[in-house]
Parts: sequence; C-alpha cells; structure tokens
Amino acid sequence: MTQFYEGLTTFELISLMHSNQSLTIAFFTVFMTMLFAYLVMAYIAAKKLSRFQAITISTIYSFAILFTMIGILDSTRNIDIIETVLTEADYAPSLVNSGFNLLLFFAWVVSIVFFVQARKK
Repeated sequence: MTQFYEGLTTFELISLMHSNQSLTIAFFTVFMTMLFAYLVMAYIAAKKLSRFQAITISTIYSFAILFTMIGILDSTRNIDIIETVLTEADYAPSLVNSGFNLLLFFAWVVSIVFFVQARKK
C-alpha cells in the first residue's frame, strides 16, 4: 500500500496527510450531527411513530452512519500509511484509530438502543 506514496516529496506527503486529517474531521462532524439528530428525534418523536416509520428511519440512519464510519476508517488508515512513509517505518495500523472506530460503532449501537427504549416508554 505504501508504494502509492513513495514517489511523493515530503511536502506533498505532509499536505496529503493534512487533507486526510481534514476529511476525518469532516466525517466525524457529519457523524456527530447525524447521531445527535437521531437521538433528539428519538427523544421527541419515537412514541408517535408507527413500527414501519421507526424501522425506515433507523435503517436510513444506519446506512448513513455506516458510510460515514467507512469514510473515517479509510481516512485514518491513509493517515497511518502516510506517516509510515514519512518515518520509513513498517506499516502497522494505529491502535488509537482502531479504538476510535470501535467507539463510533459503539455510539451507533447505543443510539439504536436509545431509540428502541424511547419507543417503549
């Protein structure tokens, strides 16, 4: 994977890394916006929705969150690879990035549980 970046200058690699960091921040902002919009909707309207409406909204939300998490995973993986090329070290996925993505997955699961509990009350 690092062979794609080996011909670039140090400046280009650093610029590319900053672009990927900005992309990660943008994806994370979208993730948080969707997460809190879903939680607010669940808190306010979950009891008023039919079963079909609840499943439809949760499915659309889940696909949107999934694609956002894939974007974050891809961006953070690219950052790891670029850092590997810059430091000339062996490529190893960052434990911090893996933990961050697991945390995002956990937040998605908890939001679905919150929605289901809000519907039951």
